[in-house]
Amino acid sequence: MSYVMELGGIDLKIKHILLIAASFTVYIVVMVSILLIIMKPDITDYALWLKNHYNVQCLDVTCDSFEVEVENENGRDKQITMVTAKESYTSGVFTMQKDVAYRNLEDPSYHLDLKVRGFFDEFSIIEEKVNLSSK
Repeated sequence: MSYVMELGGIDLKIKHILLIAASFTVYIVVMVSILLIIMKPDITDYALWLKNHYNVQCLDVTCDSFEVEVENENGRDKQITMVTAKESYTSGVFTMQKDVAYRNLEDPSYHLDLKVRGFFDEFSIIEEKVNLSSK
C-alpha cells in the first residue's frame, strides 16, 4: 500500500514540475511575442533607414519627399527633389513591407523604386531599381 502512495506522490511531483515548466514556457513565448510586436518597425523607422542608406535629406517625417545630391551631365553635383509617385505598405504582426516608387518631377529619368521588408530595426531590400544620374 505504501508503494502505491509513493508512486502517487512521485506522479504528483512530476505533474507539478511539468505544470511549472509549461507555465514558464508560455510566459517566455508571451514575453518574446510582446517584445517582437513592440520592436516592429514603422514608417518613421523606414524614413530613418532611407535617410541613412541612400544619404538623402528627408523633407518630411515619413520621407515621402527628399533631396539627394546627384551628378549632372557636366559632372557637377546638384540637388534634386524626389517625391513619392506610388506606394503600398503592408504591416504584419512582427514585420512591415513597403513598396514605393520615387520620381523627380522635373526630370523623370531620375527614379528610385524600392521594395523593402523591415524586421526589428533592420530593413532588407527585396527589389531595387535606381537611376540617380542624368542620361
